[in-house]
Amino acid sequence: MEYESSDEIVLQIGSSQLSFKDGFHNSKPIYHFAFTIAGNHFIEAKNWFRSKVELNKEGNDDEVYFKFLDAHSFYFHDPAGNVVEIIARNAYRTENEPFTINKVITISEINLTVDDVLTDGEKLLSHGFDFLGEGPLEEDTLNFIGDPKAYFLLGPKGRTWFFSHHVSDTYPVTVELRGGKTVCVDEKGVLNLSENL
Repeated sequence: MEYESSDEIVLQIGSSQLSFKDGFHNSKPIYHFAFTIAGNHFIEAKNWFRSKVELNKEGNDDEVYFKFLDAHSFYFHDPAGNVVEIIARNAYRTENEPFTINKVITISEINLTVDDVLTDGEKLLSHGFDFLGEGPLEEDTLNFIGDPKAYFLLGPKGRTWFFSHHVSDTYPVTVELRGGKTVCVDEKGVLNLSENL
């Protein structure tokens, strides 16, 4: 843990920081985010996490391979109910050392659940983010926007998260990126982007 106060917890996740702030007194926000590990740590990491949390299942499966990312993933719910993904990317390889939580490289995904997917997707694209899909932006599913190693999952309310029973909804989120860009979604599902030049 990097920092803790009465209304905030900040966790160091590899080269990234993840902050949870109190502020939801009448609702229980659910987010999705993914932590990257090296591809060769997948099996060992899965066993390490399984010894500490119950892994989520989709049918009989507790893992999935994403061909377009060349990565394997497994999922679990954290104590707050967030849908956490561990994604082992074959683009990363490390020495054959035992897996520990210190082997997590970075945060590589976070959801942006918005009211107007197409408008907000175009807003991100116009500010230099890349669309990682093959076709146009789609308003009723997830759109991968960013860099192949770290991106936003831009999508609508009402879809069920992979390997979870939780349904996506709009909750405030702020993402501060290296280079001075900040992307925010407010409680109404409106995306705003600012740049510090």
